Amino acid sequence: MMPRLRRSSLLPLSLQGVSIVLTQHEIWLQRRSFSGSHGYGALRRQYISLYNYTPLNKEKLPKLRRELREQWGDLGVVGRIYIAEEGINGQLVVPEPEVSAFEKSFPRLLKDAKLFYGQLIEDKVQDSEKEKGLKPADPFHKLDIRIRDQILHDGFQGGPLNLQDSGNSLPPDQWHHKLKARNDTNDSDTLTPSMLWMRSSRSTRRNTTDRNPKRL
Repeated sequence: MMPRLRRSSLLPLSLQGVSIVLTQHEIWLQRRSFSGSHGYGALRRQYISLYNYTPLNKEKLPKLRRELREQWGDLGVVGRIYIAEEGINGQLVVPEPEVSAFEKSFPRLLKDAKLFYGQLIEDKVQDSEKEKGLKPADPFHKLDIRIRDQILHDGFQGGPLNLQDSGNSLPPDQWHHKLKARNDTNDSDTLTPSMLWMRSSRSTRRNTTDRNPKRL
C-alpha cells in the first residue's frame, strides 16, 4: 500500500493547486503497480447494481460518505452511490480481484443488500474489437457518493419513509382467496386491491388476473 501523499506547507499555494487529474481506476492501477506483480494479466471489472433499505443515522451520513470513499476508493471502485436515512442505492464497477473484499466491506450496508451482477468489462481491447475501432466501455470514471433525501426519487412527499410500515406479504393462495372474497361480496365500499406488477409490458399483455385488480 502506498503512503498517502500530503501537500507540503512549504510549497506556494499556486503550486499546491497544480495537480494531475487521474480517474479512480487509474489511481488504483498505479497502487497495484507499486505493490508488486499479482499475475492478474488483463484486468476485468465487474459491474454491480445494489440497493438496501436500512435505517441510517442522518447526522452520521457525512462520516459514512468519507469512509465509503476511502475504503472503496482503495479497492479501485468507481460509480455513483446515493445514501440517505432510508438506505443506500448505487451502480458501480469493481475490479474483479477486489469483488470479494467489496462484498465484505461495510456489513451494515451490504449484508442484506440486493446485489445485481452485470457485465464483466475487459480492460484490454480484443483484436476483433480493434478492427471495428471499439474500446472497452467505461460507464464511470470516478467514485461519486452523494447524500440525498431519498435513495430513489419517486416524488413521495409524505415525510420520512417508515420502513416498519410495509404491509403484509401473502402467499398466492391467500391472495386469491382474499381477492375472490372481495369480488364475491361486490362491496363498493372496499378499496380495490393494488398490485405491484413485476413483469414486462409484453408479459402484462399476455397475462390477466382475476377481475383485473388495479396495477401500479
